[in-house]
Amino acid sequence: MSSPRDGSGVCLGGAAFGEEPRHGIGGLIRGPCVFESVHTSADRPADRRLFPGLDQRLLQLHGRRPLRFATCRRWSRLTPDRAPAIVGRMRLDGTMKQELRIYAVASVILGLIWLSETTVHEVWPQVSPLLLVGIIGLCLFIIRPLRALPKGRARPPHLLSAAVLILPAVVIVMFVRLVAPSVAVAVADVALYDREIGDLTIGLPRGNEQSQTGEMSNLRIHQAGGLDLSVGLLWTTGELVDGGAQKLADGIAGRLNATRPVALPDNAFTVGGGLPQHSFRFEASGVPMLITVFPCDAQVYAVMVGGPGAPGFMPRLLASVRCHAQAPARPPAGESRPDGAH
Repeated sequence: MSSPRDGSGVCLGGAAFGEEPRHGIGGLIRGPCVFESVHTSADRPADRRLFPGLDQRLLQLHGRRPLRFATCRRWSRLTPDRAPAIVGRMRLDGTMKQELRIYAVASVILGLIWLSETTVHEVWPQVSPLLLVGIIGLCLFIIRPLRALPKGRARPPHLLSAAVLILPAVVIVMFVRLVAPSVAVAVADVALYDREIGDLTIGLPRGNEQSQTGEMSNLRIHQAGGLDLSVGLLWTTGELVDGGAQKLADGIAGRLNATRPVALPDNAFTVGGGLPQHSFRFEASGVPMLITVFPCDAQVYAVMVGGPGAPGFMPRLLASVRCHAQAPARPPAGESRPDGAH
C-alpha cells in the first residue's frame, strides 16, 4: 500500500502509515492510521459537511486529488497488531516444512529398519552392517534440526503429517522387494560343491565353515551361499535302529534349546537314489529347522538346514547325496592284486 508521501493517500494528523500520530482530529483520537478504500469529499457528502474545504487543502499540499482516504483507529490495548501476526505466520510456515522434512527422514529410517529385519536379512545378510551404518547416519542427521524446532510452533495438519510418515517407508520397502530376489529364487541359485565325508558324497554350499571331530563329528556352515541359511552335517559310526532317528533328532534339538522335533511323512524328501530316511521339523528361536537322518554303510548321517529358505533348499541338498560301497580291503603284503599292482 502506498504511503502518503506520493500523494496517493493522507493520514489525518500528519502521520505515515502504521505510525502513531501526535494529534488526531482535534487532538482527541489517537492510534495508528489505516488506509481505507478510495473516497473523496465529492463522493462522500457527509465528509464534505464535516470537513469543509478539505479537498482544496489536499490539492494545495499534494497537487492532485487523493486516491485514498485514511482514518485513525481508536487506540485500545485489546486491538491486535497485524504486522507481528503476519511475520509470525511466515516463520511458522518455515518450521512446518522443516518438521515435515524430519518426518520424511524418520519414515525412511523406519523403512530401512523393516527391510533389515525382513528382506535384507533373508537374502542379503552381508548388506545388513552397511544398512545399520546408514540408519545411524540418518538418525544423527535429523537430531540437530529436530532440536532447533521451537516449542510453541504450529504443527502441520495431521493428515499431511501421517502421509509424510508413511509414504516414504512404503515406497522404499516396495522398491527393495521389487528389486531383491525372493527367498525361493535365492536358495535355488546357491551353488553346491561336492564334499566327500567317509563313504558319503554330498553337495554343500560355501560359507562360514566350522567343523568338529569326535564320537559324533559335525560340520556347520553359516550364511550358506551368502544367505540367512545354516547347513549342518553330523555323522557317527553305527546302525540306524528303530527309534534311533527320533532320538538323534531330539538330541540335536536339545542342544539348540528348541522344541521337540515333529516327524514328517516318509515321502517328504528323497535322499540320493532312494536311501531310507526319517525327516523332522522344529523351530529354534523362531527359525524353522529341518533334519533328515539316513544311514550310509556303517555310519549314520544327519543333515540339518535352518533359515527362511530351509524348505526350498533341503530337497536340493538331499538330492546331491551319493552313498558309496565300502572300499575292498587291501591285500596282505606280498600278494598280488588282480590288476598286477603291489
